[in-house]
Amino acid sequence: MNLKAEKLIQLTFLFLFICLLSLEFLKITNFILDKLFYRVTPLFADLITIIPSIEELGKLGISTKGKISSIETMDRPMNYPILWVYVFDFLNNFINPINLFGYSQIFFYTVISIYFLFKVKKNFLIYFFIFFSPPVFLIFDRGNNDMFIFFLICLSVLNKKIISGLLIGIASALKVYPLFLVPIIFILKKDKLYFTVGIITSLPIIIFTFLQINIFIENTSISFSSSFGIITMALFINKILSFFVINQIPLQYLIIFSFLLFLSLLYLFNFFFKKILQNITKEIQISDRRAEIFIIFTSLSLFIFTIFSSWAYRIIFLIPSTYIILNCVNLKSKTTKLKEIILMLIVSSPFISTWLLFPTTNILLNHYIWAFYAPIVFISMALYSLILFYLIKAKYKLFIKE
Repeated sequence: MNLKAEKLIQLTFLFLFICLLSLEFLKITNFILDKLFYRVTPLFADLITIIPSIEELGKLGISTKGKISSIETMDRPMNYPILWVYVFDFLNNFINPINLFGYSQIFFYTVISIYFLFKVKKNFLIYFFIFFSPPVFLIFDRGNNDMFIFFLICLSVLNKKIISGLLIGIASALKVYPLFLVPIIFILKKDKLYFTVGIITSLPIIIFTFLQINIFIENTSISFSSSFGIITMALFINKILSFFVINQIPLQYLIIFSFLLFLSLLYLFNFFFKKILQNITKEIQISDRRAEIFIIFTSLSLFIFTIFSSWAYRIIFLIPSTYIILNCVNLKSKTTKLKEIILMLIVSSPFISTWLLFPTTNILLNHYIWAFYAPIVFISMALYSLILFYLIKAKYKLFIKE
């Protein structure tokens, strides 16, 4: 098949998919989304937890932990930084901010994904089912602003001068965890002075957010299902043990055990995949920009994985790294070995595995593959961590002793 015909088939496939996805979100059909995860009403349900006005916030009190928005339908307290209230209050003068963020996130993500899919020269379907996987559909449905933060971080990485620091500063004020990236991006950036000025410019709103950090963190629920992270893995192990052990083991011990298990996986994968991982690292290093993007997004994903128990949609921050790794291995090559295939399956499993839900019905968040999402991501993150280690070691070998 020639390239022109192949691209035409891909275009037709994407067009049909977008039409079907649109019908799903308009609730005209329920062929896909209802079979992939538990949908809630209304659409963009995570955004309705944000208190819509400063006046309403004043009545509830800024320091109140159990702040529930007047438009919230499931009695969930607001677990976002207070800064979002000011953003929504301003936007309410012109447009419904929930629809603005919800629909614009879907639109821009879809456009950007289609752009990268057309750049793909091999394994189109693998990339497609990663870019448009159930965790991505979940963030579409919930409207969670992690997608917006993802865009801000991407723009910060791609921009230079003051705007880069300003964007990562705004992202940190709106969601906290991007602040972890500040020292990493600072080290990678050539224009360190401009980046620092951008961060300093955004410092007032960052401080404003961190003054209330304990409030929205305490309002965030955790679960062993449909989530990932070291803490989530501990909850998963606790759930498994509950079927066999009467006395519960304290969660802190299970967290320590999960961490030790993760270190064991690192050792095991390094033993089996060392040569392949080193080859992938060399491929990534060919482009400085590609190496920087991988370091930034894998580091952030690893930080989120280590510190938080995160809902599945936050795995979106790993997509750039997955895209880069897949570009470094030719699965259609005659020399492709079984180890490479296994490694690619593990790397893509946080996205591809969730499609196993599709043939089922009556999906609940703690049923089917979502119940095993924690160990799936747990195993996969070990490989990403090793590649990150090799890349940092190679890129900054003067600072790391052999």
